[in-house]
Amino acid sequence: MDASRYRRGIGRVERRGVAGASRGHPPLLMPLPDPVDAGNDKVQLCMSELIELVRVYIPDRTAASEPDQRVARGKALGYLDSAYLADLPGPFFGALVRAAVYDPDPSFNRQFVEPLRAAFGAWRTQAAFLEVLLTGTNQERAGAARAWYWATLEVVDDLQARWERAALREFVANEDTDVRRCLPAPAPVPPS
Repeated sequence: MDASRYRRGIGRVERRGVAGASRGHPPLLMPLPDPVDAGNDKVQLCMSELIELVRVYIPDRTAASEPDQRVARGKALGYLDSAYLADLPGPFFGALVRAAVYDPDPSFNRQFVEPLRAAFGAWRTQAAFLEVLLTGTNQERAGAARAWYWATLEVVDDLQARWERAALREFVANEDTDVRRCLPAPAPVPPS
């Protein structure tokens, strides 16, 4: 297609707009807005809290001065080493849940969820994310939905069913784009 025909085609599309859908053309869809990035400060606070907990409770696992907090925390928590995490103290639970919820990266939050599952068990980890989905702010609900994927590598049936019901309710009732984009598409409901 030469450039002049391409330009004419674009003009036709722009003029046609959504009204063109009634003439047999598909409507133009706008992309979703970018996620709200208000949690970046909260992620940094969570990282600082985790580093401080590591320094207080397990100082022998902490480098004296590590420039990258993620690297220092990952080394200190023995990421993905369940034998290393067996003795992780209780104060880490809330800090790791908050860090997993506030981290906007659905891949990086695994670095918080895996130690949670290894040290505190799948049931307690999944129950915490379910509670955030039910009672949190929209930003926290979206974060809980992102973290749920990594928390359910070992499925706990009763919590999985409760999560699916709560996620469906949230998907239908909540108009926040970030929350809806993070929840998995609802499965079809079988006829009763």
